[in-house]
Amino acid sequence: LARQIADLTTKLADVAIPAAQRQELGKRREVLERDLYRLLPSLKPQLVEPAQVARLLPAGAVLVEFQRYQPFDGRQKEGQRWGAPRYLALVLNPAGATRAVDLGPAAAIDPLIAQALKRTEASSGDPATLWRQVNEKLFPAPLLQLLAGTNQWILAPDGELSRIPYAALPSPRDPQRRLPGSVTLKLVSSGRSLLPQNPATGGAITKPLVLADPEFGPLPANGSGWQRLPATAKEGQAISKLLRAALYEKANATTSVLTNAQNPALVHVASHGYYASASASPPPTPVPPPAAGLRSAIAGLPASREDAMLNSGIVLAGANRSLRPDRTPAPSPAASEANPDDGYLTAKEAAQLQLKGTELVVLSACDTASGDQQSGEGLFGLQRALSVAGARSTLLSLWKVDDNATAYFMERYYTLLKQGKGRMEALLAVQEEFRTKPQLPAWEDDRYWAAFQLVGETGPIHGL
Repeated sequence: LARQIADLTTKLADVAIPAAQRQELGKRREVLERDLYRLLPSLKPQLVEPAQVARLLPAGAVLVEFQRYQPFDGRQKEGQRWGAPRYLALVLNPAGATRAVDLGPAAAIDPLIAQALKRTEASSGDPATLWRQVNEKLFPAPLLQLLAGTNQWILAPDGELSRIPYAALPSPRDPQRRLPGSVTLKLVSSGRSLLPQNPATGGAITKPLVLADPEFGPLPANGSGWQRLPATAKEGQAISKLLRAALYEKANATTSVLTNAQNPALVHVASHGYYASASASPPPTPVPPPAAGLRSAIAGLPASREDAMLNSGIVLAGANRSLRPDRTPAPSPAASEANPDDGYLTAKEAAQLQLKGTELVVLSACDTASGDQQSGEGLFGLQRALSVAGARSTLLSLWKVDDNATAYFMERYYTLLKQGKGRMEALLAVQEEFRTKPQLPAWEDDRYWAAFQLVGETGPIHGL
C-alpha cells in the first residue's frame, strides 16, 4: 500500500496532469491511505511538548514561533464564525515559560511586507523605511519586553513573515545596526525542528551534487521561455571543484539526477526557479530578455488551486520542450504516468527526495523561498518540501537575483564553509562583503545580497 501511495504521489506531482485526472488520482490515494491507516492502528502523530523544546534552548536564547491564524467564534451565526486573519507571536524561554503576543490583523502586515519586498527587489528608492515599519509590526513593545536580556533569537516564521529578509532587517533594539549584528539569529521551520534528527536511513551518505547551466532546449515559437544563464556554468564548475562534487551540466542537469540521488552530503542547483501563486490572476509576466541577467520565473506553469506544492519548483534540462506555445506544460508522454525528466522539479516532487543526512541544499535561483499560504502551516513551497525530505538546512532566495552577482556570492559562501565557518556565519560574512566591499559598485544594494535566506542548522559542515 505504501508503494502504491508513493507511485500515485509521483503521478500527482506532474504539473501537466489535467484537473479531472488529478481529482481521480487524488481520490484513489485517499482510499489507499485509509486502508493503510486501518492496517496500522499504532500509527499516531508524535506530539512535541514545549518543555521538550525548552530543554534544548541555550542559555540566553528564546524561541519565537509566529502564527498566522483565523480566530473562531462559535457564538456567531453560520458563515460569520471565522474572523479576519491575524498574526500571533508565541514565545518560549529555556525555563519552559510560554507567552503569547498578539501582532494584529494580517491585513496590516502582509501588504506592508509585499511593498517592502517590491521596493527592495526593484531598487526603487530606499526600502529601509518600509522595513522599519515591518519591524514595528513584527516586534511590538510587549514582545520586545519578553525578549529583553536574550542574545539569541530562534525565529519560526509563518505566512508572509517567511518572506522577510531577516538578515537585512534593522535591529528593533538599535535601528542603526542590522538584526544579526544585535543578536545571534537562527531561522527554523518550527520549534519541533530543534529536536535531534533521526540518523540517516536508506543507505550511506553519498558525495555532493551540483547541477548547473541546464540546457532548457529551444525557445517556443512565441519566444517566451527559459533563457540560458551563462554565469551558472562558471558557478557550477567552481563549486563542484571546491566540494569535490559530481557535476551535472547542460543536458545532463535533469530532474532524474535529483530524484535518483540517495542521501547526498550536499546539493547545489544553479538555474531558474519559479513560483506561481494560486491567487495570481493574471499569471506572472514572462521572463525578461537575457540581457537582464536575472534568474527569474515565467508564466509557463499555471497555478494549482488544488495543491499548493505544485506552484513552486526549479527548472532543469528540457524545460522548454515541455512548454506549449501558450506557455502551459505539455502532457507527459503517457497520460497515466508522470514524466521524471519534464524539466521541472516541483515542491511536491522535492518532498519525496532522499535527503536524510543531507547537510545543506542550496537553490541558487530566484523565488525559491516563495510559496502559498496555508494558515498555521507556514508557506508551502520548496523550503518546506526540502525539510520534509530530510535536508538539515536550506539556502533559498526570496526574489529574483542577478546571475553574475549570485555566481560570485555562492563561490565566496562555499569558500568560507570550506574554511570551517558555520552556515549562518558564512552567509552573514558574504552579505557583509557585498554591503561594504562589493566587487561592483551596484552589488552593495540589498537586492544583490539580502535575498538568500538560511533555514535550519547554522553550524559548520564537517568534512567539506
